[in-house]
This record gives sequence, structure tokens and C-alpha cells, in this order.
Amino acid sequence: MEDLKYHIITKSDNVIVSNIDKTQVKDIIGYIEKENELIKYEGIQFRVGKLINDKFIIYGVSSDKKMIRSSRSFKTNLNIIASSCENLAVIKTQVEGQVYKEVNMLIHNLTTLNAHNMQEIFNFIPQNDLSKVKNTKKLILEKVKENPTDTTLVLMKLLKNNISTKTEFSVFSKLYEDNPELDFQNMDVKRVLMNTIYNFFIDLTDKKIELDIEEVSYKANFDYESVQVAFFHMIDNTIKYIKSDSQLTIRFDDLINQVDIIFDMISLKVNENEKDIIFNNGYSGECARENGKSGKGIGMARVKQILELNNGSIELSKSLPLDKDSNYSNNIFKISIKKEGYYR
Repeated sequence: MEDLKYHIITKSDNVIVSNIDKTQVKDIIGYIEKENELIKYEGIQFRVGKLINDKFIIYGVSSDKKMIRSSRSFKTNLNIIASSCENLAVIKTQVEGQVYKEVNMLIHNLTTLNAHNMQEIFNFIPQNDLSKVKNTKKLILEKVKENPTDTTLVLMKLLKNNISTKTEFSVFSKLYEDNPELDFQNMDVKRVLMNTIYNFFIDLTDKKIELDIEEVSYKANFDYESVQVAFFHMIDNTIKYIKSDSQLTIRFDDLINQVDIIFDMISLKVNENEKDIIFNNGYSGECARENGKSGKGIGMARVKQILELNNGSIELSKSLPLDKDSNYSNNIFKISIKKEGYYR
């Protein structure tokens, strides 16, 4: 395409796409009436014009010498752009819908986390009590002295929720930037995983989950910040769906080209036809839906996306139903992270 800039709008004046400078849109576009004509703008000669079809108005502006000389060349190029308007409008709608969905989800998640923080604080110190006293600092100090154990639990939950907030921002920036910054380093896989698990000890205790994690020190090559986000979502989903009063076993396999992390648990049943699609964005398992535990279908999709950014992967390697009528099965998830030199 020769040097033809364009500005496409609907007849209701919604911009579909434009690569014309905003100043030129204001100074030139509004005055174009003909299909093509020559004008001077800031001492430079331009050929300008517009086309109107059933749905769109297409403006063209060019200072290209060939188009200045030939109105036919200008019209031909403008018609080519006009023929693509419908497709451009569809793409714009799809992109805007996806962006809106992702931004809306970010806002929803952050709002939920903030609400959880407020709930933890007001469960510890009722909001009415705070509004009745003048010396709020004194009241809080007394509550802390009277209830040191509860204070510790509240602070741990607030810390977890704040880490979740950081996680949401990190996921958004890593997954939706054109060129996300990833700092690949050799790191101890178990140590990074444990940094995440520590934030869930209260949740594990509440569900009476016995954690059995293998004592190893295997290194892989990955970006710490993003993989920690993947681990956060993995543990979060594990605790949500694991059977209460059961065991979570985590072991590691040190292979030639990668380190595998094996999560072995009794958790909600996954049907054979769902073993791959549970990692799809927006999909929530059939058993989870039937038992009122379905979420937004985002967690495991996030794990998969982030691990792939790090040249890693996740799979449900085994799902064995406990018995015919049980809602639970023995599920084994495998996360694989490449070693240095094996991820290209």
C-alpha cells in the first residue's frame, strides 16, 4: 500500500480505525467533501477524499507524489481500504470485547480482594466500634493486646490478599504486554514453590490438609515473578478443590532437560473428556459446577499461560475416580519447567 493515510468511521461517528494524526483529523478531515481533491496544508500539498458506503465513511489523505499526480491511484487505494472496512470493524469489536473482558476481570478480582481485606479487619474490630470511639488507635492497640493470636491470623490473611493483588497486576502485565520482560535465572524450584505455599498455611489448616512435600534441591531456568504467579494460582485452585481432611503430596523429578513438579491429591473429579479443556480460559469443570464450586475458569488457564511464557507446561497426567458414585478422584498434575539451555 502506497503512502495513504486513512480515517474510517461509522455513520454514527464511531471511529473504526485511523492512522491519521489527530491534528490532521481536526484540521483536514472535517472539511473533506469530495471523493478526491488537492489541498495545501502547512505548505505541503495533499490529495484528500472520502468514500461513503452503506455503513462507513472512509477518509483518505496522502502526500505521496504518485497520488498527487494521479487521482486514479488515490481512488484505487482508497477503494481497497473501503473493501476491508467490514473485516476491520469485526476485528475491532473482537479486540475491544477481549480487552474489556480482561480489564473487567482485573477490576472484579481486585474489588473482591479489597472486600476480603475489609471483612477481615471488621471481623476483628467491628466497624461500629471504630465509629463510636474518638481514639481509634487506642482501641486497635487494646484489641491487639487482648487477641494476639487472632491478630496474627488477620495479618497473615491480609498478607495473602495483598500478595494476591500483586499477583493480579503481575499476570495482567505479563500476559497482555507485547514484549513482557522476563528475567530467566537458574533457581531452586522447591524454594520458589515454598515461598508461595507459606501464604496458604492457614487455608491448608482450615481444610485439615496434610502437606507432604519432598525434600530436594533441583534447579530450573525461569522468570521468578511470573512463575511464582503460576504457583500461586496452582495452590489456590488446589486448596479450593481438594478434599477436606486429606493429603497433598508434592514431589519432584530431576530430568535431563527439565524439572517436573508432581501434585498428587484427592480432589473434585475431572472427567476423561475434560483433562485438556480444564486449562482453557473460562472453563469450569462439570463436577465443580454440579457441586456449586465452579469459579470463573481462570486459575488453571493462568497457570498454563504463564508456564508457556517460561517455556514450561502443565498437564493432568492422571485422574482415577475413587469409586463410581464419588465426586472425588485421585488427580495428579504435572508442571514441567525447563533447565538452562533446553528452552530454545
